[in-house]
Amino acid sequence: MVLTQINTQSLNELFKKTRLNNQLTSSEMAERLKISLTTLSKIENGLRQVDAETLLRLMHLFNISPSLQEMEDSNKTSLPMYTNDQYVEKTLNQINKIMQRFPKLREEPFKGNPLKEMVVDELPVLITKAFFLDENDYKITGSIGKGQFAEVPWLCVFLKDITKSATKGYYIVFLFSTDGQSVYMSLNQGWTFFHEKYGTKVARKKIQVAAQNLKGELLLNENEWITGPIDLQAHGILAKGYEAGNIFAKKYYFNELPSITQFKEDFYTLLQSYNEINLLRGKRSVDEFTESLLLLEDGLFFDVDEDEDFNLNVQKELTNLDEEADMNQENDAKKARQPVIQKGGKPKYTRRVKVAAAALKKAHYKCALDENHTTFTNKSSGKPYVEAHHLIHMSTQGNFEYELDCLENIASLCPTCHRLLHHGADHEKEQCIEALYDKMVNGLSNKKIYLPLPELKKLYQMDN
Repeated sequence: MVLTQINTQSLNELFKKTRLNNQLTSSEMAERLKISLTTLSKIENGLRQVDAETLLRLMHLFNISPSLQEMEDSNKTSLPMYTNDQYVEKTLNQINKIMQRFPKLREEPFKGNPLKEMVVDELPVLITKAFFLDENDYKITGSIGKGQFAEVPWLCVFLKDITKSATKGYYIVFLFSTDGQSVYMSLNQGWTFFHEKYGTKVARKKIQVAAQNLKGELLLNENEWITGPIDLQAHGILAKGYEAGNIFAKKYYFNELPSITQFKEDFYTLLQSYNEINLLRGKRSVDEFTESLLLLEDGLFFDVDEDEDFNLNVQKELTNLDEEADMNQENDAKKARQPVIQKGGKPKYTRRVKVAAAALKKAHYKCALDENHTTFTNKSSGKPYVEAHHLIHMSTQGNFEYELDCLENIASLCPTCHRLLHHGADHEKEQCIEALYDKMVNGLSNKKIYLPLPELKKLYQMDN
C-alpha cells in the first residue's frame, strides 16, 4: 500500500526533517527504520513513494502523532528556506560580473584592484543577505590571493563548528575557473591538510578517496550533481587540490546562470549536506573525522569485528612486500599510536595491514602452532594462506604504553587454528594460547609489552 493522501514531496521532506532534527546520520536512520540506505536516499530525494509500514514506523519511533493534513502543512520544506530574492538576484549578477571581469582585471596591478572589492568585500555581504546566514554560525570569506593574484578566486561559506579556514575541514565554496567562463559551487575539503600530511602526489589520491567515502554518507541525487574532480582550467598545486577535493558540485556558466529558484534550491541542498557532515562528525575533531574516512585507504582496520576484511587486505599486501625487506628493522619498542575517535567520542585502536603482512612473511607463511599444518596457496599472493592474529588484542591497547601492533605480537596461523582461538572450546583454546605465549613472550618483553599468562587467558574469556 502506498500513501497517496499526502503530497509525496511533503512525506519525503518529513523523513529528512525528522532525521536532521534528531541528529541522525543516513545510515543510523535507515537502520532504525529497517530499510536500506538506498531506499532512504530515494525517499528523501523524492525518487520513491513512502509505503504505509515505513511511515507508521517513523511515526512510532519519533512520536509523530499529528493528522496527515497537519504533517502536510507543517513540513513544506526540509530546512527553513528563508531568502531575500532581491539579494539572490544581486548575488547571481555579481557572480556573472566577476566571471566577466576577472580574466582582464588580473592583468592589472594587485594593489587596489577592483576584483578585491567584488570578491572579498561585496560578494560575502550579498550571500549573507540573500540566504539570511547567521554570522554566529557561518563565516563567509572571499579571496583573490595574498600579495598577488591566486590562480582561482574563491568565496567560502564556513560552518564555524567545522572550520573557519579553507586549509582544513569542509566548506561550501564558489570557485571561479581561470578562463572566466564558469564557476563551481562545490562542497569541498581543505587541501592543505592532505598536502601537509601526505605530499602532493599521494594527497590528490587521498582527498579523492575521502570525497568518495563521504559522498556515500550524504543523500544527494548524484544524477543532478557533479561528483569527483572538477575542472578549473588550472595548473597550480593549490587549485589542483580544489579540483580533487570536490564532493558535490554544480557548474554555472558565464551568462547562463540558473534561475533564482534553481539557485536557491541548489544552495540550500548543499547547505543541508554541509550541516549533515557535522552530524556525521559527532564528537570527533575535524581531523579525526577526516582520518576515519581514510582508514581502509591507509590500510587500517579495527579489531576482530573486521577480521575477514582485514585478512583479505593482508593477502593483497603480500604481493607488494619487498622480498629482500628486513623484517627486523624496527628493533626498538614504539610508543602506542593514537586511537581513532568514533562518532560518539569513544577511542578505538587500529591494526595495520602492512605490519600484519610483514609478520606473515617473517614466519615464512607457516602456522605458529604447527609448521606442518597444511593450507592452500593464496590466489592473490601465490603464498601459502595463513592469517595474522594479534595475541594481545588491539582493543586492549589503552592499557599498554607501547605499541601492540608489532611483529612480536602477531602470530601467523592457519585458518583452522585461527578459528579455534576465536570460537574453540576452552580446553582446546587454552592449549593454543599457552603454546603461543611460550613462543612469543620474549619478543613481547623486548617491546616492553608485559602481560601475565592468566591475564592473557582472560582476554580470551577464559577464567583459569
